[in-house]
Amino acid sequence: MSYHRRRRPEDRKKKEASAGVLPPTEAIRRPAPHRITSSEKASTLKTTQRQPTPSRKGDRLLQLPEISETSTLTEATLRYMRHRGEGPPIFKLGRRLVCWESDLHTWIEGEAAKDAEARAS
Repeated sequence: MSYHRRRRPEDRKKKEASAGVLPPTEAIRRPAPHRITSSEKASTLKTTQRQPTPSRKGDRLLQLPEISETSTLTEATLRYMRHRGEGPPIFKLGRRLVCWESDLHTWIEGEAAKDAEARAS
């Protein structure tokens, strides 16, 4: 003996009508998506090119263990801070997490200034 009531075609119609579903014959036809031509691609590429980055002459990239040593934070904490969008400006270069040395020192100085400001108020 089945515990479920057998569904009838009129039940389906009621359900579709209440959900606002149109039968297939009355479905609205969507226009075809716009295809980008090669000239449009070229003009888009010209407008979205990145600005040249400032020269990093004399600056070196620090890997995560060196960042951890300099900042006295554990590698796990640095990873978590990066995940949250906080902490020093760490980025991936290939498979490694790295940070410019000058950016790390700037971040540390900023944190020291925030702490000093918080203590003053």
